[in-house]
Parts: sequence; structure tokens; C-alpha cells
Amino acid sequence: MKLFAVCCTLAGLVCAAAPPPPKDARPVVSQAQVNVWTKSWQDVLSLNDWTITTQIVRASSLNPDTLGHLKWDIEKKTALISVLDPLDYQLPPDAIPRDMEFTVLHELVHLRLGELPRSPASRDTEERVVNQIATALFKLQDSHPPRVPQLPTAATEKSKAPDEASRSAH
Repeated sequence: MKLFAVCCTLAGLVCAAAPPPPKDARPVVSQAQVNVWTKSWQDVLSLNDWTITTQIVRASSLNPDTLGHLKWDIEKKTALISVLDPLDYQLPPDAIPRDMEFTVLHELVHLRLGELPRSPASRDTEERVVNQIATALFKLQDSHPPRVPQLPTAATEKSKAPDEASRSAH
């Protein structure tokens, strides 16, 4: 009888359904997926002569209130894009992968425009234009525009070097 009870208990454990994921579970976006997005948009923007590395980073590695960051070297044609880790997002979980892809695209548009003259006075205009171009490209891709943040004010914008750009969370 004890053997029967043990077998029934084990059978129940084996057949039991796995608990559902928590409602707040963050999606897993792999480095491989980010690399696919980077390569795809790099091709669209004709940046194939650049060596572009993209990394998923925690919020502490980015400027405050930003979702991504770009650092480039125009002479070497190298660039490093950092995108916010899903664990640090403040969006609904199902919106995070799309927003991360938008951030990759946003930073690549900055890179595409990087040959143009830049100044602190033109930062707001550049951000607006970059968001408009990235949104248009997303619309062309599948007719679902991403969430576009509000531009930071000049008072909240941290000064950046001429070879840096960030996507704001506002």
C-alpha cells in the first residue's frame, strides 16, 4: 500500500502543470536577438562599412533617463550601442522587445547622421529628426509605430561629446 501511495504521489508531481509565470515577468531578449536587429537595421541604413557592436546593459551603465547610448569613432568606423536591459524597463512586458529594437534603430540613425555637423544648440532638433526617421522606418516595416519619448529639456540634458548620442526615456 505504501508503494502505491508513493507511486501516486510521484505520478502527481510529474503530471502537475508548471506554475504560470508571474504577471510581471520581463521578456527575455537575448544578445543574439539584439545582434539580429542591429545587423538588419545596419543593412537598411547602408552602414555595412561600419563595425557595430551592440550590448544589453543595466540602467546603471546608461545616463539617467535614457534607454540607449551610442559611442562612435568616425575614423575607425566603429560604434558601440548600449541598450537598456529588459529588467530595468518601465513598460508593459509585451512592449519591451519592440522598444529595444526601436532603441537600436534610433542609435543607428544617430550614427547615419553622425557625419553632419553637431552642436549643443542642435541637439533637440537632432533628437526630433532621429525619432521621426526611426518612427517612419518602423511604420514602413510593419505599420505599428513605437512609443516615442518626449524630448528632455536643455536643463536636464547631460552634455555629451560630439561622438556620443543617447535615446531619452522621456
